[in-house]
Amino acid sequence: MGILAGSAAYALSGIAAVIDKYLLREHIPSAPAYAFFVGVLGLFALALAPFGFHILPAADLVLALFSGVVFIGALLAFYEALRKSDSSRVVPLVGALIPIFLIFFAWIGYGTIPTQTQLVAIAIFIAGGLFLAPRGEGRSFKVPAIVLSAVSGGLLAFSFLLLIEVFKSSPFLSAFIWSRLGSVLAAVGLLAFSGVRGAVVSTLRRAPRRSYVFFFLNKGVGAASFFLLNFALALGPGNVVASLKGIEYLTVFALTAVMTHVAPRFIQEAFDRSSLIAKSAGIVMLAAGFIVLAVV
Repeated sequence: MGILAGSAAYALSGIAAVIDKYLLREHIPSAPAYAFFVGVLGLFALALAPFGFHILPAADLVLALFSGVVFIGALLAFYEALRKSDSSRVVPLVGALIPIFLIFFAWIGYGTIPTQTQLVAIAIFIAGGLFLAPRGEGRSFKVPAIVLSAVSGGLLAFSFLLLIEVFKSSPFLSAFIWSRLGSVLAAVGLLAFSGVRGAVVSTLRRAPRRSYVFFFLNKGVGAASFFLLNFALALGPGNVVASLKGIEYLTVFALTAVMTHVAPRFIQEAFDRSSLIAKSAGIVMLAAGFIVLAVV
């Protein structure tokens, strides 16, 4: 049951990423504006308050709020990378960078020496990442998209570590809600920049109604993915569930490939022979890396 729930969670996460790409391409072409709308939705976390919401100790409260702020920074970089390159490259690349940064931060912050298994997984992730690295015309690397992917992966890892620290001494639900409120604060803070305000106002005025339908549907899919993943981890075995991460990348790959050929007006990504080989090889390598990291 845990494996089934985990597989569904990762598949839904992949679907949500493809819808993100569609919205950024067609309806909300501003990464900061998109991050603003996503961040403000953190207010819905207060719906969980009746089930356990408390004021945290000062140190934990600051860490939880800061985790949410860092998360918005990660989304900004991720959405901009997604806007600049193929989702079938950016999504798995960012996903592979997260465990690399987690291992690195654990080494720097806690003195935890990477194990031989972790080093093998890192090597596989790097090899897969080279295949998946965003490329432009002439097969040259798209440096801005690669840098943005790296920034997103690093900030996501840092946000997770901050939240994990809070979980060590505070209830899960309260810590989670406070971190989402931190995201709300960061999202509202983006409005201090005139360019972001203009993009938000422009989106609200010009975006067709179906944009809102797709946006809220997408966030519903993301919420379902989050719930199913936590349900799967609770059922266990956790290491096997974690090793299924490749399903998310396979979903993104399959969906974008089909949409590119069937409905290019909605999604159009590079799937020529060389791109197909590179993306396939990269995704297989990343899936293998997560299996090594979680199971071996």
